[in-house]
Order: sequence, then structure tokens, then C-alpha cells
Amino acid sequence: EARSTGMNLITTGVGGIPEFFSNKDGVKIVEPGNEQSLLKAVESFVKSKPNDESRLARHKEAVSIFGKEKIAQSLTEYYKALLK
Repeated sequence: EARSTGMNLITTGVGGIPEFFSNKDGVKIVEPGNEQSLLKAVESFVKSKPNDESRLARHKEAVSIFGKEKIAQSLTEYYKALLK
């Protein structure tokens, strides 16, 4: 949700998070429980605020992956495959 607004994202590398957000601009993946890593990620984002262009690009990327049309398309394809 934060990504869809174009905001920077700090998250842990659990579940499928790294698959979607590794090596992306404006994303820091920290180890769970690593306070120093979290602090460094927060400090780096505080020092470098994103401009409107980068926020818009992040928004468009998030919508292309997680937007309602994309989710509906994925679910439709999934259920069609089940019915075959």
C-alpha cells in the first residue's frame, strides 16, 4: 500500500517480499530484529526525499503489479486453468 502511493518502503525479507521488491529504487529490506539496519534505512530515506517523478514511477510500477485489473486478470487465468 505504501508503495502504491510512491513512498519509500522499509520492510523485512520475509515471505514473498524480496521477490517483488529486491533491487528496487526506494526500497530497503532489513533483517528482522536488526535495529541498526532499520536505523540506517530510516536515516538514508530521511536524507534523500524522493521527487515527484520517482514517486509517480513507483506508483505506476505498484499498480502494474498489484492493481485491481492485474489481480482480476491473474485470478481469472488461475481459475480458467483449474477448469481445464
